[in-house]
Amino acid sequence: MRKPIVLFLLVAFNLVAAEKTPPPHPGWLGIGYTYHRDAGQQWLQLRIVVPRSPADVAGLAVGDVITKIDGKPLRFRDDFEMLEFLGRIRPAQRLVFTVVHQQTAKSVPVTAIEMTDDYFNRWKLNLEIARRNREERERPAR
Repeated sequence: MRKPIVLFLLVAFNLVAAEKTPPPHPGWLGIGYTYHRDAGQQWLQLRIVVPRSPADVAGLAVGDVITKIDGKPLRFRDDFEMLEFLGRIRPAQRLVFTVVHQQTAKSVPVTAIEMTDDYFNRWKLNLEIARRNREERERPAR
């Protein structure tokens, strides 16, 4: 009879511990970008590559243009959707960017690391700004 009680207590303890453990921050690449859409094409132009970040270690540079992620063309409705996508990247996840660097296309694998609290707070702020911008664009004219 003691085994079921012990098992129940272990399960209950794990559930309580899981509730107190915050979810991990998204994966971080170490880039700042401008998101572009034109004539059905979309791309990211890198404006910032943080020194010693995963993007820097992989060889990405300011001015590079990302045209595909994991072989798929960028297809995001707006900045908000792009930031949501980035928020789903997990630490240790590997992405392959198709990058135009000095007029030459190449594939660049980048492995994300966990965001620091500072970058996580910046990402959340950017997400909120993008959400508000979307709402303003979609608000009916009076």
